[in-house]
Amino acid sequence: MRALLALTATGLVGLALSQPAPAQDCAAGTFDPTFGSGGYVEGIGFLNAGLGVLPDGSVLQSHFAPGGAFGVQRFTPDGVPDLTFGVGGAAAYDFDGASNAPFGGLAVAPDGGVLVAGYVDDESAGHIRAVIVRFTPDGQLDLTFGIGGFTFVTLPGDSEFNRIVTMPDGRIVGAGRVVQAGLDEPLVARFHPDGTLDTSFGTGGMRVLTEVASDTGVGELAVGDDGSVVAALCCTTPLVRLTPTGALDPTFGIGGELALDLANGGLTAVGSVELMPDGGMFVAAVVLPSGTPFVQGVVARLLADGSLDPSWGTGGATFLDPQYEVRGGDLVPDD
Repeated sequence: MRALLALTATGLVGLALSQPAPAQDCAAGTFDPTFGSGGYVEGIGFLNAGLGVLPDGSVLQSHFAPGGAFGVQRFTPDGVPDLTFGVGGAAAYDFDGASNAPFGGLAVAPDGGVLVAGYVDDESAGHIRAVIVRFTPDGQLDLTFGIGGFTFVTLPGDSEFNRIVTMPDGRIVGAGRVVQAGLDEPLVARFHPDGTLDTSFGTGGMRVLTEVASDTGVGELAVGDDGSVVAALCCTTPLVRLTPTGALDPTFGIGGELALDLANGGLTAVGSVELMPDGGMFVAAVVLPSGTPFVQGVVARLLADGSLDPSWGTGGATFLDPQYEVRGGDLVPDD
């Protein structure tokens, strides 16, 4: 049986996606009774931020832990806290009580290490800093990573990571925003597996996309095996693609920027990106079509140059029934 895992405010939900014959323990689309309690697991934290699934089916969940710490909890494939991870199945780090938030999600390194991204209010720097924390595969703070288990971004203004992705070689890409001249600017940074900035990317390992969009950050992130980066922004320039060195990719859209309009002149907000082996991608978005009072969900397939794939859906896109109000979306590859 294939299953879909989803985050709620305080826990996890497991849904059955398909059920091979002849077993009939649950129908597709219903709560999976083999996961947790009737398909639901109650976490120990709140404001869940990220989800990861290990090759053995174990589930990792990042969250705001009690006391405001960066927290991670691991569950066995059947939804029981994994007592071999951390303390009682959970791990946390609180930056000595500083205000922080693990809102950047979670990623699993090739060696099984767990990375959680977000921000911390660094009093010594006088502002909020984007940060990544790494735990070992068994849930201990990884003291070999960065500075005693975490790595910061040092920029003049407040910064935070909204998304984090690991590459097959262990390098890490974090993305979010930085405040400059009173405006949010999209931020992408790349790190070596040990938490040091990868200076072959952007300027000193960081790329602030001031030339692309103002007063917005990166809302979604995808990284190709070659190190190319696709970042989803908002509104007038929903997508940008960067080369492995952090430059705008001139083969994508117009100079690396794609003014993707799936809303007939209205608002297009990309919520998820899934890269394909041929260089194309699927995007899930919510749109507010011009002249309509409701938002609508859409999935589109783009070719490698950013144009809509006319062989897929209707002109490259498939829209959900407008009777459903969609507030967000994600893509799960069918493998």
